Amino acid sequence: MRLSLLVKIASVITVGILTAIFLSLFLSQNVIFSATAGILVICFTNTIISLLLKPLKKLVDSFESLGRGNFNARADVRSGDEFEVIAKHFNDMTASVSKVYQNLETEKDIAVSQVSKINDVLSSIIDGVIALDFNKNILISNKAAEEITGYTQQELQGQNIDKLIHLFDGQEEIVSKTYCQTSFNKSVKLIGKGGKQASVNLLSSKSNQTVQSNISCVLILHDLSKEEELERMKFDFVSMASHELKTPLTSIIGYLSVFVSENKGKVAKEELELVERSLASSQQLLSLVQNLLNVNKIERDQMSVMIETVDYSSILSKTAEELKNQASLKNIMLSLNIASH
Repeated sequence: MRLSLLVKIASVITVGILTAIFLSLFLSQNVIFSATAGILVICFTNTIISLLLKPLKKLVDSFESLGRGNFNARADVRSGDEFEVIAKHFNDMTASVSKVYQNLETEKDIAVSQVSKINDVLSSIIDGVIALDFNKNILISNKAAEEITGYTQQELQGQNIDKLIHLFDGQEEIVSKTYCQTSFNKSVKLIGKGGKQASVNLLSSKSNQTVQSNISCVLILHDLSKEEELERMKFDFVSMASHELKTPLTSIIGYLSVFVSENKGKVAKEELELVERSLASSQQLLSLVQNLLNVNKIERDQMSVMIETVDYSSILSKTAEELKNQASLKNIMLSLNIASH
């Protein structure tokens, strides 16, 4: 039968009272006997108290072990009283806490693994990626975003994007409120850390996730600087090649013009016509080279285009005249009839 803790305490108190009465009765009669009895009573009382406090000490030790983070701590108390009940509840509690802790550790490992995978994916993307929360603070960024903006990931983390990164469409600055409201896709100029400038294509997408995800907008920054550099190299090559072609063509046209003007009536008509056609072809080639230069200037916004009326009849007549010799070599009669307006 389980003995109540209160009953045990009452028993100890009763023994103490009886012992005191016993000592008072025999103290005056036999001093030696009284002293011996007193020592025995004290030892007996200490033993009883020690037995009562032993389960309490086990409980205290178990609680201290739990406080140090040992979720496997258990209280082995079999006293048959309230101490045993408390120990049982303590063991049940620590078992539940241990299970919850193990679940949290498992979820933590899964979360760390997922974050690691996301970071690996972001690191492999050549375009800059920036994720914003609902306050337009930066949650996530990758290595490419560092290179484009000049800020490290630590400097970007948790900062408001409008305070660090400035985007311009011409002279007008575009803020996050504009490009995060709807899908946005446009080439803009980016000014980052220390005034670092870069031409980027900004692609933004508004997140459809709930508030729990805390992601409101995702930005993708495609660096156009290298593409623009390649474009400039292409323009420079075309310009250089065109000038290199233009110089010898000008000399050829000059020589042929002098030959035609000085040899009219001195050489056969057929021979002179061949030289004149060579001169016309050289002039046409020079015109093509000049047009190539003009296209290059137009693409660089260095030349304006004017629309004007063109006489196609003269162009067609000149072209037909240039092709007559090639047609005759293949026994083809080439003629051009232009209807009068």
